Formats: sequence, C-alpha cells, structure tokens
Amino acid sequence: MAKGEPKIVREVMHRGVVTVDLDTSIRDVVKTMVDNSVHTVVVVDEGAQACGVITKVDVLKHYGKDVDKLTAEDIMTPRIISISAEALVSEAVGMMQVKKVHQLIIVKDEAAQRRRPIGIISVSDVVEDMVK
Repeated sequence: MAKGEPKIVREVMHRGVVTVDLDTSIRDVVKTMVDNSVHTVVVVDEGAQACGVITKVDVLKHYGKDVDKLTAEDIMTPRIISISAEALVSEAVGMMQVKKVHQLIIVKDEAAQRRRPIGIISVSDVVEDMVK
C-alpha cells in the first residue's frame, strides 16, 4: 500500500486477544495482564463470546481490596465497543475519540451479533503505524 492511502483496521490491529473468564479472580486477571504485557483483557463467557473488558485502570480502582474475592465479572466494563476488521483506521480513531476509549475490540461476525473477539486496535497501534 502506498503511503497516504487509507488503511483498514485489519492492517493495524493485533490479531488475537488476551481473554479471561467471568469467574477469574482479580489476582489472576492482573497476573494475566502482566504475563502478556497488555493493558486490557477481554472477559468471555462459557461460549467464548466477549461480554466485557477490564483495563489496568479498572483494576487500579480496586487497589487495597481483597483481590481474591473479586472476579472479572465484578469489575469489568460490561459493554464491548467494537469495530469491523474491514473498517478504515480513520473510523476507528474517530470512534475511540467519541467514545473516549483507548482500544476497540474486533469481533468475529459482528453483523451476525456474534461477539467472539479476534483482535484489538489501540491508540498505541495507530500512533506507531503513523511513523511506518
């Protein structure tokens, strides 16, 4: 692709998503984030469908609490802000700005309302891509 041509999300996103189950303890959520060097994990249900997200900021809100008694379901943001892998990166940037989020989840079969996470695009991904 020539410089200056519009890119699509699929070209910039991270493939694969770090996930945790609804009943994962916050201690294990944090360990998963640290072990995988990520700022966000997607919470999935028994069918591997995305049902929420947890960021490091969400975890920080529970500093000093018993992290073994809290689960992912207790602290997750129960809405998934997603975008198609075929959308323009400029659309993703606009959505992140409007929704005031730092990442969007890419889900499989979005039109069919399936919520299986297949990737993530973050502010960092877009900024790094700007200098490529």
